[in-house]
Amino acid sequence: MRTLGIAVLLVLGANATAIGQGPQPNYQGKSGGVSWFMKVKSGASGKPVRVMSFGWDGYPCQGDHFTGGSSKSIKVTSGSFSSTQLINGVKAPFTVHGKFSADAKKATGTVKLKGCGATRSWSMKKGAH
Repeated sequence: MRTLGIAVLLVLGANATAIGQGPQPNYQGKSGGVSWFMKVKSGASGKPVRVMSFGWDGYPCQGDHFTGGSSKSIKVTSGSFSSTQLINGVKAPFTVHGKFSADAKKATGTVKLKGCGATRSWSMKKGAH
């Protein structure tokens, strides 16, 4: 009986950890030393309809490397999306533009963080880890 109790606690703990981390990204990629990720909602057709979150890790800015992401979801229209919004948790704006491939297995685009210099290109694949 004691073994069953420990197993139940381990399963509950794993589920609580997964829930606390939020939804996992379903598109990921790496370019120029920056890791990119986004969570995308698809419609009944299987095509992307909304970018629920967009983020990065390792974005070079003023001599440091920056982790950040979107504060709001972004509507996808005809396979493309674009938004200027505040970085989640920071009062600095960023602009993202992106486009999905026809089969929605890949997305490409650009990001520019205000005060961090040049626009950076990104590329992600669906299901990449």
